[in-house]
Amino acid sequence: MRITCLWLVLAVSLVAQGELAHRKVRVLDVSGTPKERGLAHGRALKAQIREVIGDFKQDLARDYKVDADVFIRRFVERTDFMPAIDKWTPGLLDEVRGIAEGAGLPFDDVYVFQLADEIWSMGRWTQRDKCTAIAVNRRGDQPTIVAQNMDIPGFYQKFPTVLRIRRTDGPDTMVLTVPGLIGVNGMNDVGVAIACNTLLQLAPSRKGLPCLMVVRGVLEQKNVGDAESWLKKIPHAVGQNYTIGGPEGAKAFECSANAKVRFNPEPDADFTYHTNHPLVSRDWHPDYLARCRTRGVKPQVGLRKCWRIDALKQRIRAGHPITPRTIKDALASRDHSRGPICGNWTYGCTLFVLNAKRPELHLAPGRPDRIAFQRFEF
Repeated sequence: MRITCLWLVLAVSLVAQGELAHRKVRVLDVSGTPKERGLAHGRALKAQIREVIGDFKQDLARDYKVDADVFIRRFVERTDFMPAIDKWTPGLLDEVRGIAEGAGLPFDDVYVFQLADEIWSMGRWTQRDKCTAIAVNRRGDQPTIVAQNMDIPGFYQKFPTVLRIRRTDGPDTMVLTVPGLIGVNGMNDVGVAIACNTLLQLAPSRKGLPCLMVVRGVLEQKNVGDAESWLKKIPHAVGQNYTIGGPEGAKAFECSANAKVRFNPEPDADFTYHTNHPLVSRDWHPDYLARCRTRGVKPQVGLRKCWRIDALKQRIRAGHPITPRTIKDALASRDHSRGPICGNWTYGCTLFVLNAKRPELHLAPGRPDRIAFQRFEF
């Protein structure tokens, strides 16, 4: 088992002077069995994991008006994700066990920490209006690109971290993560990448595969065709749009308990984008339907028009260049009267440049209108 921790420390410049600030990112390399990889993660980031999970538990207690340990126990008792995790992503529960053991925390605390989207959908339904994703197929010499503003609550954002996983049983993987999480989006060394957007208006399943496990499962695939087939085959625990890509191209799928539907912004488009509103699926969450009935509107009418989609349509269009610069500018844009497309909730802006021989992660560890991008490779 090998552990390497690398701090990338760059000079800080002043945003007030019109320059982009730099923020340090911790890169953690782990290898070995899933349990060994989790132990390495837990031991190396023990202090950070304990701090973030402490904040997570405070957030649970505040939001749900119950002791966090009681919430965690009840959530584990009332859901049944583990059989799907064992079947479709064997080894990931051992990795979570390793993280818990390495950090000196109860397994249930670290396990439920992986399930934020599932908690939002099943603990108490509420709309989450954050993440933005863009992808474009290979164009000439320009590789396929999958990109995302990863927007999450502030307490997750203290310790920007990239996890590089060296495996003997599949592709090596690089994920943006939070200390203690198995990864929030990422790519593998054969150029398969995934980004995700929460769609809490869609139906959940208490026996499906949780979102973060879907992310890691896609990254075990060796090409985007296999990733698409796997994504359509598995049971999903929560409504989510997954944008997947590889050297061959990129696609977006709205997935939920009873449906997996591809979204394409235009017929035959070689690009896609998404936010947090279902655009094609009609597999509605029962709580969302109840709210629509209370308001006397049909579910499609009940969807609030997403201003971030309107902003993307102005920059990501057929017949126009869609380059890394175009995408970075779109994810940092301030075109709409509602404000910038990113915000203080933006943990990181990721661009996965999917050259089959040498894929790259371009990461702004914060909102991309203020934080400079850094490049990471395998």
